[in-house]
Amino acid sequence: MSAHPARRRGFLAAALVLLFHPGVIVANGDPATFVRVAKREISGKTGDPVKSVEVFHEGQAWLKDGRGTTLASARLSTAEIAAFHRLLADPAVLVATPECGPPLGADLPSAELVVQQPSRTVIVKVERHCRLPAGLDRLRAMLDDVERKYFSRR
Repeated sequence: MSAHPARRRGFLAAALVLLFHPGVIVANGDPATFVRVAKREISGKTGDPVKSVEVFHEGQAWLKDGRGTTLASARLSTAEIAAFHRLLADPAVLVATPECGPPLGADLPSAELVVQQPSRTVIVKVERHCRLPAGLDRLRAMLDDVERKYFSRR
């Protein structure tokens, strides 16, 4: 039995809002360069997500487990968020592709970099045998820094 038509419409509308965020504006009034950036670690054995770090344009950061449950949250500084906006303001960052050599092994872990912008979502699969272009490598390093600074066990 299918869902009520109003519920289907509501679900689709919610999905579109989550995907496109047409009205996102940063503090200085400029359109946002990103809505959300994330780094998902993927298990090499199962192909399932293991954990993810997500950073939102307004400064909220989340650490999630493989099922999407939020384990911890933090608030980034204005300077940290500005660094993400500066990096992602360059359109060349998201069109560069990783350079990959021969695979190193089938069960090595991999990762995905996700950049959700107001008009599109870009997902870059990062295998362990691939070398990232400078902009994407910087994005991964920034997300690693957020994870270390805010979510590492002390």
